Amino acid sequence: MRNRTPNLAWITLALGLSAVATVGCEKDESDRAPPTQPLRDDASVEERLRETLDDAKDALDKARAEITERYGDRLVKIDREIESLEERARDATGEARERWDAAIRDLRSHRETLSEKLSEYRSATGDAAAELEKGLERAASELDEAYREALRKLKDSGAPSNER
Repeated sequence: MRNRTPNLAWITLALGLSAVATVGCEKDESDRAPPTQPLRDDASVEERLRETLDDAKDALDKARAEITERYGDRLVKIDREIESLEERARDATGEARERWDAAIRDLRSHRETLSEKLSEYRSATGDAAAELEKGLERAASELDEAYREALRKLKDSGAPSNER
């Protein structure tokens, strides 16, 4: 069993110092500063605060609309690119056709991921929207990389050209 006497001594010392410190901290009324008058009336401050909050909300709404439009446009663009690849794939046969089909399936999968992220972003608020925006950027980047990789693989495999 530990000796509790030193702990009791420390506690007593701490309480004593606290009592001494608080006695010297009391101020009389003459030491207090007079209350300050507001620079503006409360209604004016409240109005400016409301305007500032409205401006911030408008800026956020505008930024979200721009993000939604940018990624929506990206989906439309990849749809056209996939259609173009499908047209080119029609002339392929055998293994080449299998490579085209695999590349197109991969692009559609990435496109669907971006579309889902965009839908989630549209319905999100606050911090969730900021986090989902990062997810949108990642999904778009992965889609772009998948498209470049598909073109590279198809070109290397001797895929049919766009020219007819």
